Amino acid sequence: MTPIEIAFIISFSLCFGSFANVCIYRLPVDKSMLTPSECMHCQKPIPFYFNIPLVGFFILRGKTACCQKSLSPQYPIVEGLTAVGAFYIGSIYGVNFESVLAFFFYLSLLIIFFTDLNEYIIPNIVTYSLSTAGILIAYLSYSVFNLSLTDSLLGGIISGAVLLGTSKLFLLIRKKEGMGMGDVKMISMIGFWMGLENTFLVLIASSLLGSIVGISLILFKKMDQSQYIPFGTFLSVGTIIIWIVKIYFGSSLLMI
Repeated sequence: MTPIEIAFIISFSLCFGSFANVCIYRLPVDKSMLTPSECMHCQKPIPFYFNIPLVGFFILRGKTACCQKSLSPQYPIVEGLTAVGAFYIGSIYGVNFESVLAFFFYLSLLIIFFTDLNEYIIPNIVTYSLSTAGILIAYLSYSVFNLSLTDSLLGGIISGAVLLGTSKLFLLIRKKEGMGMGDVKMISMIGFWMGLENTFLVLIASSLLGSIVGISLILFKKMDQSQYIPFGTFLSVGTIIIWIVKIYFGSSLLMI
């Protein structure tokens, strides 16, 4: 990539990183996305120059300008991860329409990672929108994962049905919910984008990660056995892991 392309990607992605933060904080509480930014502590309006991605946080030294209370480090973390992801996607796919699609898929995973981690909520507007987009781009032959429309539909429907069936079976045996419908909708979203084989690998990777983290937290008495883990958070990480491995190993991925 040329320096101009890199500068464009970083600037473009940082703006969307700021937007991702708005989604992470507002979607779980059904707050309008159209209202001006305001302090999360005292609800006073935030001047636009303090909303500059990354820069604003460090100018303010991690504190709000209005009431001098601490700002969450999540703000620069999300913006930084958005920029890093965009740069990586641009370096792999180039500066083109395919990389824009890949970026928005990545951005949706980042938003879900934090909404589920913070609030145990996977916003329907994200899963429904991205599911529809995944089907549409497969139909138009723009799939980032080279899926046909049939592959996309099978990936979304079958993976969602498998997770839904697993959830109902768990409920029947254990008499309590094993996972929420948000997880089912999310795995369908991933299936519509990545296809059945990749989504199967995502489920394996996510389950392993969730088990390792969950068991570790229980052993160190940071979590009770009766508590739920935010599986959508692990699905996001698992998806990105399989996506990266897919980039480097391609069609041989299932034979590793």
